[in-house]
Amino acid sequence: MKVKTVYIYIAIFVAAIAVLIFTDFGGSDNEVATGKMPNDAIHQGAQMPNDAIHKGLGQDNAPNKDNVKPEYYRTLDSLKTAYEKNPADTNVALRYAEYLVAGHGTVKAKAIYDDLVKRYPNSTRVLSEATFVYYQMGDIEKSDELLTRLTKLNPQDLTSAYNLGVVKLMKGDTTTASRIWNDIIKKAPNSNEAKASKTALESMRNLNPHNMQ
Repeated sequence: MKVKTVYIYIAIFVAAIAVLIFTDFGGSDNEVATGKMPNDAIHQGAQMPNDAIHKGLGQDNAPNKDNVKPEYYRTLDSLKTAYEKNPADTNVALRYAEYLVAGHGTVKAKAIYDDLVKRYPNSTRVLSEATFVYYQMGDIEKSDELLTRLTKLNPQDLTSAYNLGVVKLMKGDTTTASRIWNDIIKKAPNSNEAKASKTALESMRNLNPHNMQ
């Protein structure tokens, strides 16, 4: 039963990395991390959700009208109405999807991001946010596709590169994961992503099947 034990430990390890990275896009200078919108016609006027609205979101319980501020629901209802009236409005679609994700409405958000990814395949903000939703829903292949696209669009995006390594590891491609993380360490040795890459590589070495009992 050694093989099963190995896979269990690897699954735990990967899950820990994934939670760390995908709940903290702030490790790089992309639009999602900084809250800045790309300077193009698609994103002009778009804004990230007001953090104060989300303070009621609990870690352990699903959001409901007792633990989420009323402002959240008012804003969500307003965005829902605006989106249904004009789903082609990209700014509204992005904000509505962001609020849906904040309230655990990932299924509805995914449908919006599916459309946005098709319409704007080179928008780093769209791709980053969509990756988060696809990953949450367990669509590893789609996460791999979008992260690969992100790293090509912006080779300096260390967070997307690190996330791509996580996804490759989840797919069992330890060689590519190791290469990506080693590249990050060489490119930006003092970055948070480099520190995380070192930890990931060390954990992978410790999980060598030959060392498992």
